[in-house]
Amino acid sequence: MRPPGSSPPILVGLINPLFAALAMAASSLGVVGNSARPLPVAEGPAERKGS
Repeated sequence: MRPPGSSPPILVGLINPLFAALAMAASSLGVVGNSARPLPVAEGPAERKGS
């Protein structure tokens, strides 16, 4: 018999893959968001000389 307040095993089995899928989706969106940003252009020594 399960202790009171514990989740049935079927719910735990469903929540774990859903949580993993949400975590992977969030991670993928973060990678895509970072890739979409323009990279800062580093100034070379030639551009810095004039200032």
